Amino acid sequence: MRPRGAAAREARRMRDGIEIAHIVKTYRVPAVVPWRGPAAARALADVSFACPAGAVTCLLGPNGAGKTTLLKILAGLIAPDAGTVTLRGETFADVPARLRAAIGFATSNERSCYARLTGRQNLDFFAALHGMRGAARRGRVAAALDELELADAADTPFRLYSAGMKQKLILARALLGAPELLILDEPAVHLDALSRVRVRRLVRARCAAGATALLATHDLAEAEELADRLVVLHEGRVLAAGPPAELRALLRRAPRVELRFAREPRPGWEEGLGRRIEGGGAAVTLEVRDIADIPRLVEAAVAAGGKLLGVRPVEPALLDVFAGLTGGRSP
Repeated sequence: MRPRGAAAREARRMRDGIEIAHIVKTYRVPAVVPWRGPAAARALADVSFACPAGAVTCLLGPNGAGKTTLLKILAGLIAPDAGTVTLRGETFADVPARLRAAIGFATSNERSCYARLTGRQNLDFFAALHGMRGAARRGRVAAALDELELADAADTPFRLYSAGMKQKLILARALLGAPELLILDEPAVHLDALSRVRVRRLVRARCAAGATALLATHDLAEAEELADRLVVLHEGRVLAAGPPAELRALLRRAPRVELRFAREPRPGWEEGLGRRIEGGGAAVTLEVRDIADIPRLVEAAVAAGGKLLGVRPVEPALLDVFAGLTGGRSP
């Protein structure tokens, strides 16, 4: 049972975050046969979940799952057909203008910035839209350029940026106004490894200051690294939502264990105790009937001449969890 103080803090984080309730969105598709009228394609069907303040929630799903549609609804770019969003305790069907300043939205679409303006001019324009003025605006623009390592290219037109630099400026735009809600659609696309790490740190820093982050990604390694909570969306419906450990627990499979050796045991040492899943030589992963069988595995390996360096349980990979929930679809 949680201590009363911890439960109160969790309730406050949920209240100060964002809650999505019964969101429905259907697109009209032009009919192949004109006299039959337009067809309907349901992008989101009764989508509900919560993103607590101070945490990163990663939205996972295959192409066509409805991730981008949902993020656009939360950013106020399109309206849902039904359902509500609660932000900072205020419930609404469509994001009102007075709350949009509290939202930072970034997508991988380079049309998010103006091609002929420089990086600095782009950010200055969007900072003005946020209501920033004078020295405070110039300082915030300079800080955003520095945070995303764009200071040296600040006065270069956006159209001349590389794909990675364009994505950095789009992210800088989203972070400009110290948003309380960060909505990021594939934020790491086009970024190199070091830039990805930097962006993760920036997102983490904003959440540590109390912001709520919702991030859609196909990169399961990024989700493993960053997510406090996961939401799996498939064919417009939420299949699962919760902390990564809870989602792993949904994957019912036999326990797995990895053994690492300085000296390999003789072949066949694991027979009757475990099924080899992968590896050989210095590292072996076995599937066992029960965690309680691990001491017997160790004894058998040593009896067969092995010199053991270490033993560790192997948690299901996020890819295994995702594939199990979506019927084998790739993210």
